[in-house]
Amino acid sequence: MPKISKIVGDLDLLKHESWKKLSPKHKDCIKGILQEVETNKSNANFLIKFDTASEKVCAKYGIGSEVINKFIDNIILESIKE
Repeated sequence: MPKISKIVGDLDLLKHESWKKLSPKHKDCIKGILQEVETNKSNANFLIKFDTASEKVCAKYGIGSEVINKFIDNIILESIKE
């Protein structure tokens, strides 16, 4: 499984329309969430770490978590279509 930092580095290479449409603030928020998950050394599973990180980082950026969840849904749908 690749490290999340590798995924974060590759995010700007995404050709998905959903990623391209995001503002720099939203992109930074998503990168921050992934970095937070990677540095979380708890024994919690990935989804719990992701939810915790999402709440924390979204609050920091003043972005509703529903925006991030919608982005994730869109990326999944775009990936399925490929």
